[in-house]
Amino acid sequence: MNTKFILASLIGLFAVSAANADTKTVTFNFCNVAEMKFSPKSFEDCLTGKFDLASTETAILKKDGNNFQLHIIPDEVITLDGAQLKIEQNTSASCPRLGFTLRKGFEATAPEEVTPAIMVSNYWGDARWYKSNKITVTAPDGYKINKVEMKSTYEGATNRVVGNTLVTSEGGTQTISTDKTVNTWETNAGVENYEVVYEAEATAPTQIVYTIELTLEGIGAAVADIALESTEPEYYNINGTRLNAAPATPGLYLVTKNGKTQKVVIK
Repeated sequence: MNTKFILASLIGLFAVSAANADTKTVTFNFCNVAEMKFSPKSFEDCLTGKFDLASTETAILKKDGNNFQLHIIPDEVITLDGAQLKIEQNTSASCPRLGFTLRKGFEATAPEEVTPAIMVSNYWGDARWYKSNKITVTAPDGYKINKVEMKSTYEGATNRVVGNTLVTSEGGTQTISTDKTVNTWETNAGVENYEVVYEAEATAPTQIVYTIELTLEGIGAAVADIALESTEPEYYNINGTRLNAAPATPGLYLVTKNGKTQKVVIK
């Protein structure tokens, strides 16, 4: 099987029409954090403070009047239906966190009595980050990202803003509503995006979202199962162009070896 045929196969896979592709929506709803997976530390461990926070903060779960703020520790990854969300401190002096605001009609909970179920039923949940914090969303295996929508509104909760969180990765177009409550990114035509990276502006006010919704499109199971005759690894960028050597620049690539083609991320 020659290189031209391999490239043609890859390009053909990328050209699968949206009508025939597998599509799905994944919504990180912070008012229902119990449905998400937190790693390496579980959400319950975070709430009960069973470990030390690797920063200058003295408490992982901080009480703020009747409300709570839960600091997101370094290297923590939030996963839902295969999609990943990472909110990092980056160069900021402030640690990103999850906020929980007491709903009307409920009594405040003592810190030692906090459980995931109580957080979901008694409190409005949100994700909040600060100036220069970094946010990364990553598609599940076998999918690309067509759209990311961050919303700072939620029925019954106070409206917030997320208009100062700007996309730093390439390959898409960002739009922000006039009131800064909706932050939308959409992929550009002909571009495959598996990861979208944001950073809050250096002068940004507190950025708060209740939901982050990903619109995903399947790239076809065959991307991971293209039969090849060569047993030596061959590297391609996401446009199907073969590279002369293993990539050293951070990004998403395709590597073929032992009869299969798989996505690899260089960080």
